[in-house]
Amino acid sequence: MRERSDTAVRLFADESVSLRLAPGEQRQSFDLQLKPMGRLAVLAQRADGSPASRMVVNANRAGVVGGSGQHSAATDTTGRCVLKLLPGSYVVWMKDAGPSTVSIEAFTTSQVTFSLPNEPVPGRLLVRVLSDGLPRSGIRVSAGSSSDSPWAMTDAGGEVSFTLPPGSTSVHAESPLGGRQRRFHVMVASGEDAVVELKLGSARLRGQVLDALRVDPHHVAHRRGL
Repeated sequence: MRERSDTAVRLFADESVSLRLAPGEQRQSFDLQLKPMGRLAVLAQRADGSPASRMVVNANRAGVVGGSGQHSAATDTTGRCVLKLLPGSYVVWMKDAGPSTVSIEAFTTSQVTFSLPNEPVPGRLLVRVLSDGLPRSGIRVSAGSSSDSPWAMTDAGGEVSFTLPPGSTSVHAESPLGGRQRRFHVMVASGEDAVVELKLGSARLRGQVLDALRVDPHHVAHRRGL
């Protein structure tokens, strides 16, 4: 049998204190000692005015080293978050946004707004596999920056496309007989299309990436492969 129980009393919607009461015990009054907390309301926006969600906001109290002076919270879908802090001076920052010094006072709300660059627009990578000049379907191809990037099969036109973040990416192509794989590195530009053409001969992938260019629906130029 439990001799005591815990009862939580919530105050001012976000402050609470726990009391330990024996079974049947009643307490008419009790003393509470509340920390004089203040609030920091953070708004994170992109350069185009859209909210920056899932961004971690960090606040370090000046002159305090260690966990008691370090606080963090993530912005919600509206780009906002609130930190409850002890009064004092804090350095507040987040990724891609410079630090800002904010003064927190007890039982008041301070505000800070961060302006972040727009998120990079993904690019599209088109991989085309040819055999004797004709498109080859059913070839396994993957593209991505990690070893566990998903694989996809070329379609009837010998093509498969990937939507990727800007930067260098690896293209893996597998021989139709399995086992042997070839890997190529391609640069994908933000908001642009790139094309890679692979030549297949004697059931093996031979040659290399001819080029990575913007896709022109009327004409696609290549460098001669080896």
